Amino acid sequence: MKSDKPDQSRRLRSQANDLKRPEAELAREMGLSLQEVESVLCGEASGETTHRFLLRMGEVYPVDPGELMVPVDDSDAGVNVMKRDASAKSSRITYRKNSAGERTAYYEYWDTAMMRLGPFLPELIRQLRETKTPDPLNPEVAYNEGHLNHQYTFFTGPINFYYDLNGTKHCLEFQPGDSCYCTPWWPHTFTTRDRKAHSWIVAVTYGGDVRRAQKEIYQLRSRMRHYRLDTRRIERGTGQLIRHHFENECLTWAEFDLRAQRLGCAIRAARALDETAAKSPSELEECAAVLGVHVSDLMLVDYKPELEVPFTRFREEDGYDYPNEPSRLYRLYALARSPAFPTMKGFNLHVHGELADLETQGWDTGLHSYVYNYGTEPVTFWWSREGEMRQDRLEPGDSACIQPWVKHAFGRAEGAGIGQLCLMRAAGAVNQAVQKEMSYMSENSRLYCEDRRWFS
Repeated sequence: MKSDKPDQSRRLRSQANDLKRPEAELAREMGLSLQEVESVLCGEASGETTHRFLLRMGEVYPVDPGELMVPVDDSDAGVNVMKRDASAKSSRITYRKNSAGERTAYYEYWDTAMMRLGPFLPELIRQLRETKTPDPLNPEVAYNEGHLNHQYTFFTGPINFYYDLNGTKHCLEFQPGDSCYCTPWWPHTFTTRDRKAHSWIVAVTYGGDVRRAQKEIYQLRSRMRHYRLDTRRIERGTGQLIRHHFENECLTWAEFDLRAQRLGCAIRAARALDETAAKSPSELEECAAVLGVHVSDLMLVDYKPELEVPFTRFREEDGYDYPNEPSRLYRLYALARSPAFPTMKGFNLHVHGELADLETQGWDTGLHSYVYNYGTEPVTFWWSREGEMRQDRLEPGDSACIQPWVKHAFGRAEGAGIGQLCLMRAAGAVNQAVQKEMSYMSENSRLYCEDRRWFS
């Protein structure tokens, strides 16, 4: 993969700083000339030379070359638009067994807008197999094996969603405008209730922190089991989380109790580590004080069975105007939500206004955004990244990915009716944990622009 040369050079400079290696030492240990090392770190070397340097750094030092690679920004001022015709060219049919054991057409897949920086792998999926009833045991229904990516689904037709929770199969019947989320690894599938109808889903799959940690996970292998918390039994899961912090702190029961006494806390190790007992808010506060962490570090989302597959039905009365009347640009309908994944957002967006003031009315969010025009009317799309202004027209079937902090807005195309967009958002690698960590730092610009050696 090609890289952005200035950013790549700064990233390598940052790694050299972490290794506390001045240019001359890098040259000696990597078997390169001082001139070559200096040209790479100054951004003057060719892309090929810089790439060889990166790979050599991974051979000589205990660093992962993949973590050093800064890919080229493949967007247009922070946005990638994919037209319907391009999506149609990616069409492919998948086959699954029917009740007679024959492999017949099951789905038609179309790719939609993606980008290297973003987490989304969104697709249009047309359901080719028809089932007239919601029976989850229907032999015509062919489940998959479940997958690691999160899946946010928007429905545009009369579609059945089937899923398997620990061996018990379920079915939900959806209509246009409905949405659902499916927790990773649960087997699931979709069918249409009417083959002649417009039976497509917008399936926005995306990788979260677990996907981004795959390289380390594949190295740890079965040891990963020690990280798992029982989130479906909150008392046990909270106790496990407290025990992790307890062990990270190298505590004994006696030392825990002694620290609690010094802090004037009533909590004791036996109670803190009891995985059968629910902890009160005050007990969690005391545990956090003794362990030297914030109380939020010991908290899990209260489990409810509906968290496995939360869904939302479209209802006109649930919509709201943005901004408020009389200057309404949009009417929004919130899609499915899960408190376990607070940065996962989705909206059924009806575009009423023709013109939007991008500066004062544009959305500017730290999440990655994906938009698909599922309606029958074109929509005008404006965006801006640090002074770069762009405009495009999203025809029905067009889609777009939008990077964080790219201001964007939509409007009814001239002479067109109300536009209908599916808008979904999710955090990328720069998530809330990264946001909090960097916010405690005194300097942020050098995070992406390391231009000096910080040691002598």
